[in-house]
Amino acid sequence: MKIQNFLITLVICLYIISSSYAQCPGGGELKICVENPTSNKFYLSINSDGYCWDYNNSQVVIVNNYERSVTVTSGNYRFDSPNDKGSNIDTIPWGKFKIKIVSFDSFGLARFGKSFYLNLKDENWSKGSTYSDYQRDTWIIIDQSANDGNGSIFLRGFSRNGTELTRYIADYDSNSTINIWTFMGFDSPNTSNFKVPITLFNKIENTNTSFGYLEANGRQVRSGNEETFNYNVQQSVTHGTLDTITNVRNYSFKWSNSNYITPQSGQNIYNSLFNFSTFIDVYDKSITRNFRPVYPLTIKNISPESGSTNSFGEVLFKVPTTDNQFQSYSAAGSGFVKDNAFDSLSILVGSIPNQQYGIKAISPFTYNGRNYYWQSGDFNPTTQTDLLITSQTNKEAYYKGTQLSNQTNEYSNTSQRKFIQTPDGVKHICYESMNRVWIEHSTDNGATWILGNGG
Repeated sequence: MKIQNFLITLVICLYIISSSYAQCPGGGELKICVENPTSNKFYLSINSDGYCWDYNNSQVVIVNNYERSVTVTSGNYRFDSPNDKGSNIDTIPWGKFKIKIVSFDSFGLARFGKSFYLNLKDENWSKGSTYSDYQRDTWIIIDQSANDGNGSIFLRGFSRNGTELTRYIADYDSNSTINIWTFMGFDSPNTSNFKVPITLFNKIENTNTSFGYLEANGRQVRSGNEETFNYNVQQSVTHGTLDTITNVRNYSFKWSNSNYITPQSGQNIYNSLFNFSTFIDVYDKSITRNFRPVYPLTIKNISPESGSTNSFGEVLFKVPTTDNQFQSYSAAGSGFVKDNAFDSLSILVGSIPNQQYGIKAISPFTYNGRNYYWQSGDFNPTTQTDLLITSQTNKEAYYKGTQLSNQTNEYSNTSQRKFIQTPDGVKHICYESMNRVWIEHSTDNGATWILGNGG
């Protein structure tokens, strides 16, 4: 048994010695090693480009930046993986890094150097769930015997099936990126646990006034604070605070976003819910819920013959920040009230520019058994009336009702001078109201009446 164990150990040692990167000690994840040394000395600089992700208490956590610079005289330097903290060597997070290496000769003079980008944003790179330890390691080899050429520095590793891989670091690599998952033969990285921070704002439109809160990931987020979101997955933010009082009242209006945030295709940005996806590599991402001044808008239907200023019936009203279609609303009592009509609203809806609030009257309509016909006012039944609200606004339409008059004594004498029946059985009545003379007709023996002459 002892002889067998010795033979196994000997084979392993021979393999290590025969390897071109035998000077790199085992157990690390990213190893920078000198091959064919003349001095064993090199300068190493690593700086993150974009966000990184570390591992802490079994959780993947965001790192805003990461940088290391060191002059190495021993011929190698090691970085352990984020999920393998606790060893006595440095750790490197999952991230994209700009790496600069300068090799020195035996006189301490810089001999050659390279800069390149290495993208380690792949959780599988270091977790080793599908391949063995030696396959997980990545080597940056510095060949000090070479002159300043493509062979001076190269990247070495293993594919998933154990094939040895080598890529020489050429001058063009300073402007390109080597993706570790591509290098190792995988189609895509594992970024499922990587989240990116996005700053959420409530702001009064065209100002930097920030206030209140928004809702994301099931919790309230104060305006100006960050919330983390998954990468490349559709998710959402919802408005929280609806309004605030400054010199005028402001109300939750529409969404805006920074670059590298993609709203859901075709989404109405005036909705209370903002669906989006985001990229991973860019700082200072933000989503803003904009507020703008609002004023109360009141729309009434009035009958001068009723002796009351109360409103009644229904109106047609169009809101461009919702479906931009006319809908029927009750105008009974105090009238139809749009308490949060946005200031000077004239927006693009789809491909239709300058869309505004719109009103149309309904005529005729039946109310309490009587037919009512539009006569005059701020809006009418044939064309829509567009509104640009800049202050508290009231709009009224005036209606004539059948069997009604604002002349007190108009119906006190129902003589034949006012009321007749023609041979065809149709009843007719003629009377004065609202400074005009009206004629009404009934074909059901007086149960219902309609105004003649088209009202």
